[in-house]
Amino acid sequence: MKDGYYLRYVGMGTEDGKKVLLFSVNHSQGKTCYAFNYIDRNTLLVGGRQGCSDIIIHRLDFRAAG
Repeated sequence: MKDGYYLRYVGMGTEDGKKVLLFSVNHSQGKTCYAFNYIDRNTLLVGGRQGCSDIIIHRLDFRAAG
């Protein structure tokens, strides 16, 4: 992700027996979520029309909802 972007965790599910984490981006108020495949505690995988990319988590900020 570029500087200034962040993901807001909204839930978790499974697809084909693998963990999928759901996120909204920045302050989006809509119901659009992005699904990322969980690889390990520091790596997520996202796929699209152009192929797949991994996202390496360098820092997590935990904030209360609201």
